[in-house]
Amino acid sequence: LREQILLKDGDTFRRSIVLDGVKKITKLFQDKGYAYATTQLQVKLIENTNLLTVSIVTNPDEKILINRINISGNHRTQDNVIRRQMRLLEGSYYSKQDLLDSINRIKRLGYFSDVSYDLKRQLDNSDLVDMFISITEQKTGEVSLGVSHSNSTGAAITAGLSQNNIFGTGNTFDARLSNSDAVEEMSFYFKNPYINNAGHSLSYGVTSKSV
Repeated sequence: LREQILLKDGDTFRRSIVLDGVKKITKLFQDKGYAYATTQLQVKLIENTNLLTVSIVTNPDEKILINRINISGNHRTQDNVIRRQMRLLEGSYYSKQDLLDSINRIKRLGYFSDVSYDLKRQLDNSDLVDMFISITEQKTGEVSLGVSHSNSTGAAITAGLSQNNIFGTGNTFDARLSNSDAVEEMSFYFKNPYINNAGHSLSYGVTSKSV
């Protein structure tokens, strides 16, 4: 705990450094399962001197287990697509860093415009918390259609369909078609980012072109 305070006995007092250390101590407890840990700073001037006594009082409270993880707002995206990004599991000890990493991983999927969380401690079991994750989905695909004309290829029609979260599975699908008087081109691409629990991905594509 002392290592979190970047001042030692005899140094000039700097409140910002001590407060930063207090935050680090609190987070250290929270990362070890003590979700409701608190840390207080007490500073007292020694009478008739230019010396301060700095006291840091910690209260870890109880070690907390995750009881249930509830996800809401995912009307299109399947639950498992979100849960596989979590670094906390039901039955595991709470860790603030793992929680923040989980939220950031969900945000990086690119499927949601907002991701927030809340913790509710159980009244009859104070060492258990329920976690509530709320998401707001956003557009993840597009359809394109175009018509063009050039002297070299003549009239051309292009169409495309792209979806980064097809059917809410977290898979990527992309199909393109271009048809003109001179050439016809088709392409297809698919990616599954999680084919197993180890997080391996699988992607494949096909392109066809005829003149």
